[in-house]
Order: sequence, then C-alpha cells, then structure tokens
Amino acid sequence: MKKHVLALISTTYLLIGCHAEPGALPDQAQTQQNAGIGWNGISWNGIGWNGIGWNGIGWNGIGFSNTSVPTDWGLNAWINAPGISTAERESRLAGLEYWTGCACAPTDNVRWTGNNPATPGITETRYFRGNFDLAPTWCRGTGTIPLSEQQAVSACLIARVNTKGIHNALSMRGMNDSLKLGDNEKLFMAYPEGQFWGNIWDASPSIQNPVTGAYYANPRAFACYFPDTGGLSSSLHKDLQIIIGRTCEWGGCDDHLKTTHLCSQSGSADGSYSPAFANAGLTAPITPTSDAAQTYSGWNSSSLNSYQDTVTGHENTQIYGKTFRQMSIFLGAWADLEVENWKDGLYQCDASCGSKDGCSCYDSYCRGGEGSQPGEALRCESPGTCNNCQTVVRAVSTKCGASAACKGPDDCVRDHKLVALSPSCWINVQFTRPWDILSGSYVSGTANPHKAGTLTFRYSNGNPEDLSIQIRDQIRSLSIPGGGFATTGSWDTYATKSIYPIYPGRASFAGSVPALEIAIAGDPASTFPHLDYAQLFVGPPMGVKPRELYWSLDKVDLSPKGPTCVKIVVDPSTEFTRANFVRILPQVSGVDLSEVKTSITHNGQTAYYQPSDSKDEPQWSTWMDTFFRDEPTKEPWLVCVDGGGAKGTIDNVYLELQQK
Repeated sequence: MKKHVLALISTTYLLIGCHAEPGALPDQAQTQQNAGIGWNGISWNGIGWNGIGWNGIGWNGIGFSNTSVPTDWGLNAWINAPGISTAERESRLAGLEYWTGCACAPTDNVRWTGNNPATPGITETRYFRGNFDLAPTWCRGTGTIPLSEQQAVSACLIARVNTKGIHNALSMRGMNDSLKLGDNEKLFMAYPEGQFWGNIWDASPSIQNPVTGAYYANPRAFACYFPDTGGLSSSLHKDLQIIIGRTCEWGGCDDHLKTTHLCSQSGSADGSYSPAFANAGLTAPITPTSDAAQTYSGWNSSSLNSYQDTVTGHENTQIYGKTFRQMSIFLGAWADLEVENWKDGLYQCDASCGSKDGCSCYDSYCRGGEGSQPGEALRCESPGTCNNCQTVVRAVSTKCGASAACKGPDDCVRDHKLVALSPSCWINVQFTRPWDILSGSYVSGTANPHKAGTLTFRYSNGNPEDLSIQIRDQIRSLSIPGGGFATTGSWDTYATKSIYPIYPGRASFAGSVPALEIAIAGDPASTFPHLDYAQLFVGPPMGVKPRELYWSLDKVDLSPKGPTCVKIVVDPSTEFTRANFVRILPQVSGVDLSEVKTSITHNGQTAYYQPSDSKDEPQWSTWMDTFFRDEPTKEPWLVCVDGGGAKGTIDNVYLELQQK
C-alpha cells in the first residue's frame, strides 16, 4: 500500500491554521495511512529550475551509494548560492525532500551534509526520507541512472508543482506498485485532474520527432488535463485552478511547462500546438503542428493498483514520437457551500437521469425546490465532468444562510462564498458514491470506516480573533470540534482549515446513500467565517498523527452486581502494529458518566477512564499510554462500566488509536 506523501502546495506549510517550522519538510514519511497522497507544494525554484545545482554530481547519473558522491550531493553551491535568503534556502532543501520522497523507498533515509551560511564553520546535516521508490538505482544503486527513473521522478515532481500557494492533497497514480491505492482513496479521491511527464534533467534545447524528423523546443515538463465531456464548463476549468493552486495544465505555469490541453484530444480539436523546426538549433521554422492526443505504451498496472480506469496505470505517455514515464493526479471530493448550490431532499445525481451532466448548471446554479436561481431547475442530474456525484449539499431552506460574491473573479470557486449560516440551520455535506469520469462507470469498492480522513475548509476571516462553526458527524451523531478558523487578515484573503479525524460512517457506497455525512451550522458564540468550499482527502494533514477508530454498538444493561463489559475488536486491516496512544468514549444512559467507574483492559493491563479537558470533546477520555506497546489485534479490548448498583445502559463505546 502506498504511503501518502504530503506534498504541500507551496513552500509555506499551512497545517491546521498554523505555520509549520521551516524544518518541517513535506515528505517525511508518516505511516501507511498516508500512503499515496502527495500534496503539491514544490516551487519551480525548489526543484532547481533556474539553478545550477541540479547538475551536481549527485544528480547526473551517479547513485548515492557510490563513494564518489560527496556528502552534499554536489549541491552546496546551489543550496548556498551567494546572497540567498533563508526562505529560499529552505525552499531548495524542501526540493531535496520532495525529490527523495519521489525517488526513494520508505526505508531510505538519505543524509545530506553541507554548509549553512547562518552558522559559519559548522556543517549542517539533514535526513530526507523516501516514499514512492520511483528510482531505486538512483537511491541505492551504483550505476548509471536509467532514463526511465529520471523521467519517473520528473513526472512525480512536476505533478506537485504549485504557483498559487493553495494547499491541496493529490492522489498520485502511475505504473509503480508503490502507487497502489490506500484505504478509501479510490472512493474519496475520485476526480481525475491531469497527467504529467517530462525529464527536468534533460537540458537539451530541442527534441526531435523520430518519425517526422521535425524538431521542437524541449520544455522538460509537460502536462494535460483530463476533465471534459465535449461541452466543458469554462467555470470548472477556472475553479480547478483555484482548488489545485496552479495553471500548469491549462496555461503552462508561466511558460515553465508545455501543456497539450485535453489529454484525450489532439490539438486540432482543443487548439494545442507546438512550433516545429527543421533544425536542432530551432532557427528554421516550419509549419506549426497540432499536438497529438495522448497515447500510451508499456506496462499497465491499473488493475494491480486498484485503479478504476485503464489509462492512469500505464507506464508511458507519448508526444512528438517520444516516450516518457507519466504520473496522473486525482483530487479529493469537494463541495461548494454557497446557498445557490444547496439541494433539497428530492435532488438526485444518478445515471438514470438522462444525458444532462450539469455543466450548464455549474455556471447558473440550477437547482430544484424553492427559490430556484435563473436557469433550469435541476432535481435529477446525470454524473459527468461538472458533477461526478461525489458530493451533495442539502438543506431544507435557503433562508437560514446567505452568500456573497467574492471580490475578484479568481478568488473563489464559482465566484461566491457562504458568508452567514444560522446556528439552528444545519446543512448536510454528503459524500456519496462517485462516478469515474475516465472509465464511465461508478467507482466500485467499499469504505473502511476505521480509517480517518481530513475535511478541509477554504475560508476567510477578517476578524482579529479565531472564529468557529458547529460541525457534527450525522451518521454517528458525534460532535466534531469546529474552532480554530484563524484570522486571514481580511475577508478577501483565504486560508485552509483542516478538521481531523473524519471517519466514514458507512462501509457501503450505494446510490445516493452517503458513506460520510457532515453537517455544519453557525456557532452562536462566534461570527461566521466566510466559507468557499469543503474538501475531503484520506489520511491526516501533514504533521498530524494518524488515527483509527473502533467501536461496539451493542446496547447492554448495567449489572446491579458488578461491572458490565463490552468487547471492541480491532480490525485486521489496521496499520497500527502497536496500540500507541488510546482513548475511549463510553456513551451511557440512566446514569452520569462521572458517577460510575469505567475502565479499559487489554493484554492483562487496565487503565481507568479520566475525562478529557477539551471543551469540544468533553466525554472522550484523556489519551492513555498504558497499552503503548500492545499489539492492538492480539485480543479484544474490554471496556467495563461499574454502576455501583444503579440502573442504566451502555449505549455504545468508541475506541480510538493514535500513532506516536
């Protein structure tokens, strides 16, 4: 199972409302729960695009285990360029972390030692952990680095470039078995966004098409975008650029990259073309030629990697007669939150709804029920490019909330945001079974309700203090902490707030029944933050410890003669080899939890319930380290309540594990 690399979308790492320390680089391996998710965040400068360092001895074909590779990988002059700022130096070191995350295996912990201008005469050592293992020769070999490994690492790095500073998690897919989907990734990160390829180490000014003999400028980086159904909404293109935080697939990212536009169409259809030349020096132009649609070759691991489609698991993509390793990117489900996008209870997104896929309504906010906006009322919509059925926002009435236009045309998804929500008005954000745009079928599989994901809000807060909202898990009827929407300086400046953990409430994905349903409302004690959209991805945010949840839902009457116990079994699919920290949430009726004695027992050890001091989670216990080294699946966990003869019922009990 692939490790979810947290490849942040810029070199400033925004984590749950706080900035990480400069040394907290994004590819540090966490656990298998994080596998497969790469947050894009590297800048062009971070991968040495304009720097001299990437042709250092460690980067031009000599394996790191080779004794001729210096401890600074030959990159000291680039990392410590004259006059370099501390921030830019950290950006370049972050580039090394991204590189090792793409190239090396989780078991690799590669050391870099170099000078630091801030501490003259004292060498600095950093360790960079691997993850995707796309270039084993480069990381652990001694011979010449194969072209395929250079291309694979290039595709991985290019796919994670960002230019706008918006953080977003990416499901990274390709041929390698290290890119197999993790739990819930197939279901919650099902929107195909784009494909990337190239060779950033090939500095040749031109490449030649071996079939036609024509030469083209060598951009070293290529991209195309997936979503289209013929009548593609231009608004969707714009919004994807906001969500992902870059324009590479559509506009080339400030000419750093060559885009062939839509992956499945040639330039004669979508307008992508490249100037052709008769010579390698690119001084003798010939008639420009339309770019070809993407074609694929080599090994196809789509099925082995549990992909729904047969495209993204291919080893290679081709352009100008040249073959390159490729990487494909899928996005987590996102839900647009403004009032105009709220649906009533009769709305459905289903293949039985006919040919309309909602692209026209993506622009006009067509919807059914009271207060329909100008345009066509829509209560039945077929899945397609503009809506793959993965999210539905439902509310009984639109009168309990308010939307507003954003200041600039590129500030918010669909140019609107939710600016007010009554504390008594709960809108449901439902994550349902998605439609795979590439395969043309519903995504198959089940959710693992024990594995946590992250719910992210894009928001603005013009107040000087933190703001909050109410959040709850609708399926489990559990409150979720909704504070910490930190100030962004103005109502027109946006940031990301992550809520973790979020667990699927149902294992089954069937029709419009949500596997995960979150409700939000205004907080009566807080001004409402402006919310642009909510997005779901698997695993924790960067720097946050992974968790897993287990439970017993059996109702048991308290015994008048002594403790009453329930068993909780940790599923064999757990990725915890040790229990680490645990906590419990016993829910009882008929008695006050503070007036009974509650304990948890495992592997011959017992700990007693002590309530958490968190006002957001008052019934949870504190985190306990009593069972730190226990194998969580070795035997059932016993949670016992001694009511002292009082009448009452254990309604259910939750057990949560948190990694060290």
